[in-house]
Amino acid sequence: MSNNLSGIDFSEFVTIPHFGTSLKTEEYSRNVAGDSAFFSDIKLEKTNFILAISAVLTHFSDRKKFGCFVKSDNEEKFKFLMSDIYESTSKEILEKISNDIINNEAEYSTDEIKKVLSENVLPVFVFEDEISNETDLDTPVIYIDNGLTNIRFKGASGENTERLFQLIYEDMIEFMKNYDSCKDSYLADIPSMSTFEMELIRSFNEVKSEQEDKAEHILNTLFKSAQKYANDIALEYGDVSVTYEELLHNSCRYAEAFRKRGITKNGVSAILMKRSPAMIYTIIGMWMCGAAYIPIDTEMPDERVEYILSDSKTGFIITDSDRKCFEGKNIIKVEECESETEELHDYDTDLENNAYLIYTSGSTGTPKGVLIGHSALAYFIQATLQCLPFEHNDAVLSVTTCSFDIFLAEIMWPLVSGARLVIASEEEKNDPYLINEKIKYSACNVFQTTPSRLKWMYLCGAYDGLSQIEKILVGGEMFPNDLLKKLNKLPFTRIFNVYGPTESTIWSSSNELTGKTEITIGRPIRDTGFLILDDDMQPVPVGTLGQLCIYGKGLAKGYVNKPELTAERFVSHPLANDSLLYLTGDLACWQINGEVNVAGRNDFQIKINGYRIELGDIESVTNEHPLVKNSAAAAYDGKKGKCIAVVYTGERAISKQEFVKYYSEKIPSYMIPEKCIYVDNIPINVNGKVDHPKIMAIIDENIERND
Repeated sequence: MSNNLSGIDFSEFVTIPHFGTSLKTEEYSRNVAGDSAFFSDIKLEKTNFILAISAVLTHFSDRKKFGCFVKSDNEEKFKFLMSDIYESTSKEILEKISNDIINNEAEYSTDEIKKVLSENVLPVFVFEDEISNETDLDTPVIYIDNGLTNIRFKGASGENTERLFQLIYEDMIEFMKNYDSCKDSYLADIPSMSTFEMELIRSFNEVKSEQEDKAEHILNTLFKSAQKYANDIALEYGDVSVTYEELLHNSCRYAEAFRKRGITKNGVSAILMKRSPAMIYTIIGMWMCGAAYIPIDTEMPDERVEYILSDSKTGFIITDSDRKCFEGKNIIKVEECESETEELHDYDTDLENNAYLIYTSGSTGTPKGVLIGHSALAYFIQATLQCLPFEHNDAVLSVTTCSFDIFLAEIMWPLVSGARLVIASEEEKNDPYLINEKIKYSACNVFQTTPSRLKWMYLCGAYDGLSQIEKILVGGEMFPNDLLKKLNKLPFTRIFNVYGPTESTIWSSSNELTGKTEITIGRPIRDTGFLILDDDMQPVPVGTLGQLCIYGKGLAKGYVNKPELTAERFVSHPLANDSLLYLTGDLACWQINGEVNVAGRNDFQIKINGYRIELGDIESVTNEHPLVKNSAAAAYDGKKGKCIAVVYTGERAISKQEFVKYYSEKIPSYMIPEKCIYVDNIPINVNGKVDHPKIMAIIDENIERND
């Protein structure tokens, strides 16, 4: 078996990304002459077919140039045409096809074709004669007989091969329908998305109707679990073990303390405390009062804490520490709650209540608060437990900081399932060796974490504990292929890739990657829908990159005190089933099997160790330094994973130690740049904007020089 065809190894030049490959070929054919529904009104010409096929395959790809290769009469060479989809009109390209392929005897050698393909050109192959059935192809091949009565496709086989070929065919028909009225348009601008493709994409979503069963408030779910498993261990922290019965009583005691001190329905109070069972009692106690909480990491600088408290109009701060930024605020100390007498009141289970308010990094230099309601949280818990069922005998290790929303998932999944929650201490969660030991000696079998933390564990050689993990959930940032290869070597572990922004309640899709080599985020979870749209807010074809947008019952209520930003990111769309549509800013494409592949960001927002960071936020803080005039931030791949670098200009170079001290007072530790590089001037391009390729070149040069 070989991919080699006429001296060309086509495996080097992937035609349609994300459709998969196989060890054998499969054929799909359509009788063109018999398709009277369309072709009775169309003049059949080989040039039209070649143009339509080229256009459709180009729409499936993110490449701007295509090379059309035609081979006939068992010759070893190809006739060839290369064109840019934005350089010539469709009419002009059609003329080139006629002149350069149909009527031209000139043929290209194998070496010439290889040179063209190496320049990021999309190859489109049309054969007028047969090739060996034993030939393996990583690119679809189209056969058109000289009588134009039959069109056949051959390519990598798989369960979705026929669907792919039908999609190509139907889109080709749609293109030809629209061609006559768009001859003077660029090839990329002629519509080719068929009704078949629109229906196919619509079928990829799993949104349920309003008449389906409603989600149950998380408190009801939690207390049912507490009653059923009253004497079982609910959570562990260090040497402390708490049963489900004790969890319920302690949460009620905290709720009573909050009521007495004035916490009321839909009020918002901050939680800033060390990791402990008290943090769990506080969250549950808040919800019992009908109130929402704001999680604030203990490592967050006072300046940022002050901003969050002011912007959110926080009523109370529940804490176990004294900080300067608390002056003048309503403080509830944890020990006050511990000494409160328990009184079991009716708890508030209104799904319209607010559940939590989380602040994420903002592009303007200030964080933005995302408000999540109990209805969205309830649907998230219900949907995710269906696709990732937790069992009573599971033990989940929690290492995520409370200010990252997946913390809420990793504590609530086990507690509503009667499982055991193991809370890592502040010291343990920040040390890969201690995490590894915690997994082994606490007998945990479920672990949710970010790719960066896992890569850190592997880099330090502290990963043998992972061999006892039965379910590992990886999310918060891009999942690298090299990490998947490592995880797939674990003997008993099922691997799940989870995806979702804060604005759609923790995560919106999951995909089991156990034993797989290709990474996708899968399909949307129940009561959630995906759209992938172009710059004009129109759906893109399967395989084409666009902005991933989310709708459904898990959407946030918006950004607190930022109505303009809310209106910009939460928009109406006719395909969103009467729901708002959240624009994620992530670039993604549909695969033919309905799964989604995420390719990165369409702006300068990045994720590091699960934290979402706006590079503009870091630039804004950097520019406030008295010795800095201007700066540009960028992400690069370091030895420990994704890192941040700042290139700056100013009065003089500033030492790394001085910068770290400055940043520590302004931004959280996970946002502090790894590299701070002094330059005479920030490079600017012809449009008057920061020249980011040159910024990256400066960073790369600095890293190489230091290495």
